[in-house]
Parts: sequence; C-alpha cells; structure tokens
Amino acid sequence: VKKLDLFNGIDGIAIFNAIELANGTIWFATGKGLVKWVNGKATILGTESGLIDPSVFGILIDKKGEWWLPSNKGVIHAPFSEIEAYSNNPKTTINWKIIDEADGMNNRQCVGARHSIVGKDGKLYIVGIGGLVEINPDSLSSNKVAPLVAINQLKVDDSLFFAKQPNTIKPGNHRYIFDYSVLSFVSPDKNQVYFKLSGQDKDWIRSTGENRAIYTNLEPGKYRFEVKGTNNDGEWSTTPAIIDFTVEAYFYQTSWFKVFSGLLVIGLIFIFIRWRTTSEREKNIWLENQVKNRTKELLTTIDTLKSTQSQLVQSEKMASLGELTAGIAHEIQNPLNFVNNFSEVSNELIAELKEEKQKPIHERNIAVEADLIDDISTNLEKINHHGKRASDIIKSMLQHSRSSTGQKEPTDINALCDEYFKLSYHGLRAKDKTFNATLVTDFDSSNPMINIIPQDIGRVVLNLINNAFYVVDERAKFIGSSIAQQHGGKNLPQTGNYEPTVWVSTKLITPSEGGKRVSIAVRDNGPGIPDSIREKIFQPFFTTKPTNKGTGLGLSLSYDIVKAHGGELKVETKEGEGTAFIIELPL
Repeated sequence: VKKLDLFNGIDGIAIFNAIELANGTIWFATGKGLVKWVNGKATILGTESGLIDPSVFGILIDKKGEWWLPSNKGVIHAPFSEIEAYSNNPKTTINWKIIDEADGMNNRQCVGARHSIVGKDGKLYIVGIGGLVEINPDSLSSNKVAPLVAINQLKVDDSLFFAKQPNTIKPGNHRYIFDYSVLSFVSPDKNQVYFKLSGQDKDWIRSTGENRAIYTNLEPGKYRFEVKGTNNDGEWSTTPAIIDFTVEAYFYQTSWFKVFSGLLVIGLIFIFIRWRTTSEREKNIWLENQVKNRTKELLTTIDTLKSTQSQLVQSEKMASLGELTAGIAHEIQNPLNFVNNFSEVSNELIAELKEEKQKPIHERNIAVEADLIDDISTNLEKINHHGKRASDIIKSMLQHSRSSTGQKEPTDINALCDEYFKLSYHGLRAKDKTFNATLVTDFDSSNPMINIIPQDIGRVVLNLINNAFYVVDERAKFIGSSIAQQHGGKNLPQTGNYEPTVWVSTKLITPSEGGKRVSIAVRDNGPGIPDSIREKIFQPFFTTKPTNKGTGLGLSLSYDIVKAHGGELKVETKEGEGTAFIIELPL
C-alpha cells in the first residue's frame, strides 16, 4: 500500500473519482479540481485554469472526446484537447462551459454524480440533488455570437469618467472603481469576464461576483484599463473594451522636480563633502601639531623615566649588594670571633708564661711553662686556621660580587645556589635578630657545569630567596599576632603551628624532545599570590611590599636576566599554600 501525494502534503481533500487513459495517465476528480497523475508527478487544474467550480465529482467522456465534470454549480464541460494542453502549458486557455438550471436542470448540485454514466446511446446520465439528469451532447446548441463588452464608467472618489473621452485625473485621489458589462443575454450567469490594468497588472484577472474592479492609490502616470469576456458557450469577445486615463502628479512627483531635487541633493552633498574635507584638513593640521607637541612631551617624559629607571635599577642593585654585604659580614664574623677569642686567651697565657719565667729558677715550674707554651701554640694554630677561613670567604665573596663582565663561564649551579641561600639567610638574620626560618635544600648531583654569567644568575637566585624569606616571615608575624589577639595578648609561641620554610632545589631535566635543561626552584609556604595580580608580578615597578621595602624591579630584572640566558622564569602558586619560582636554563 502506498499513499500518493496529489496535493503537495495537504491532507483532508476528497477524491471522488478516477479514470485511466490509454497512455497510462490517471486523472482524478477531487475537491480541488482535476488532478493529472503521470510518472509520479501531480498537476492540478483548479480555478486558476478557469474551472468554474473546484469540486469535481466525476469524469465522463462523450464520443466526441468532450469531458463532462459534474460539480456543485452544474455540469462543466470542455474539450479534452484544451484540458491536456493546459496541463502541459498553463499559458494556454481552456474554454470551460457549464449546464445548470438555465438549461433545464432542477438543481445544479451534482453531489452524487460519481455514480453517473455514459449510456450506449451516447447520452450522459448524471445523478444530482434534483434527480437524474439526461444530457444529449449532440442536441446541445452553441452560441457562436461573440459578446460585446463595455466599460460603463470609472468612478474616482466622487468624480465620474467615461471611455470615449480624454480622462485626466487630478492628484490626491485614492479609490478607482471600474464598472463594466458583458452584453450577452443567453444565460448571462454563464458569462465570464477578465480585466487588466496596464502598468499595474501583469496578467488578466478573472472577475468574480459583481462586474466591478477596484484599485487604490495609483501612482501618477498613464493607464489603460481593458475588459474582455465570453458568452455562455465560452465564445470570446472580438475586441476588449478600453478606457485610457492619466493620473496627474503633485509638483513634487513630477520629473522636473525629481531632477531638481536630485541636483539639489547632489549640490548639498558636494557642499557637505567640501566643508567636511576642509574641516578634516584643518582638524588634521591641528592634530598633527598636537601630536608633535605630545611627542615632544613624551620624549621628555621617556628620558625622565629612563633616568629614573636607571636610578631605581641602581638602587635595586645597591639593595642587593647591601643584603649580600650583610651576609658576607655574618660569614666573616664567626672566624673573626674565633681569632679575637684565641688572641685574648693567648695574651693571657703569654702573661702567665712571662710571670712564670720571672720567678727564681728554683721556684719555676717547668711543666707549667711547657703546658702554657703548648696552649699558646695551639691557639696560634687556631688563629691561623680561622684567619685563612675568613680569607677564603672574602675571596669567594669577591669572586661572586665583583661586577659582571658579561662573559659566560662554566659554573657549578648547586654550589652557587647553596652559597646564595646561606648568604640571604645570614644577611636577613644580621638585620633582624627575630627572623627565623627553616632552610631545605635538594640539589641534583647529576647536574653538569652550566655555562652562565654567575654574577647575574646569582643575583636572580638571591632575589627569589630574599622574596621567599620575606613572605614566610610576614606570614609568621601575621599568624603570631592573630594568635596573641585571640588569647588576650598572653605570652604564646609567635607562629603557633606554622613553621616558615623555604626550599631551594636543582634538577637536571632530560625531555624526550628538545635539549637538556637545568631547573632551579625556590619554594615557600607563604600566603601565595592572588590570581588578580599573578599576571602583573613581572611588570617593572609592580610590588606588594611596603614603599620602603621594595622597588618593584627585582622580579622584572630577574625575568630579563633569565631571558637573556635563553631560559625561562615561571611561577606556580596556590593562594593560602605557597609559591614556587622556577628557573629553567638550557645546557
């Protein structure tokens, strides 16, 4: 079972009858008119084809090939040749005719007509509401008299115009009513009328109902209204009825006004463009002068900023040097203390030895003198040892703190990090005796010597470690003050359970792709960096420290130094847990 789509997906349309022609084409009588079905394609012949009524209940074919279609308005008929031609080319015309009460039917409605037949005698027997209708196609007479058509009048608002005179209509009218007639009085109800207004309608329009056509708000111009029609047998009028008229225009609708307006608009546009161009030229000159002045001001400002930046960079370097010096002083202080202590003890021992030597020979204790000499000798050895140690520290510090020559040299990165880690810690302890933190190192022993400028990378490592010590110390102070407030200021441990810790580690990275790298990581368990400022920390002059504790250039300079070595400086942080700065340097 297969459903045929005769109406392009529209359901609910009745199909009353069907016939198949010798060529295999199937025709259907439906509630929408005739439907031709061939090769799976449907062609509908409805009222647009001139069909008088779309409800077709059956299809009867007489011996001459005329098709007879019972409908609600009577029995419609037309030559099949015209029907077939229209189904292939809608531009052709079908001369539809109809039989109804005027021809003797009791009632034009043929609702039961799908049971109608063509008798052997050639007569049509059609079932309708008014009973059985017999139609003899051979006895039907044809009205071959072509009808006359006439246009009775044109009514424009309150004015009347007629066909056989020049008609000029003033502007400002809105409603145009054409009254016309088909002068054929044999079954006048079967007359058909078509009209067309040139300049408005592309095709002829079939008149339905009263013989009147209405148009509104026609544009100014020349028009021709034409009417043609058929009599009851479909005989066309020989010539159409015509009425010509002209709708005048307001002055602003005339061609000369449009030309003048166009020229005026063009002139105004030209004047506007000229004025705009002049204005833009003057504005550009003003802007150029402003740009020149601003450029001079900017160059002056840039020079000032460069000078200020140089001063700040120097200040940052001096601050780093100060911290380095504090660390060096602390490192040297220990051996110097030993030297001073053993020197004082040795002086005391020498004084005792002199005193012993001044005694009479019989009172002198040779054993005591020998012990004093041994102690003095031991002290001198210790003084010599700690003096050399201080000398070695100074030599090492001078090597790392001397001005950079910009030349790279093979460097033990583990020793460099360890040395600056201790220097940073002792330097901070020298400035603040209350400072304390846990130091954790994890150096990869497989690290090779790396070709760097040690003074520059040392400055970066020192800056990162100083920052790490600063944030853990600040967090410890904050936690200590919070605990004290909660306990009414009682004498409690400063940091509670928090232990400020800084980790420094190195690692040799051997990726599956790319070259080997050495990683230096400085981690802390401080408060971390908020996401809102994470992207700003490497910007020059950005700092979270108080004004007197930082210039905001440390991380910026560190970033530039690492980049200059072909490396990368990254940050990993989680707010509330800590931060890690990671330096990766290529081998």
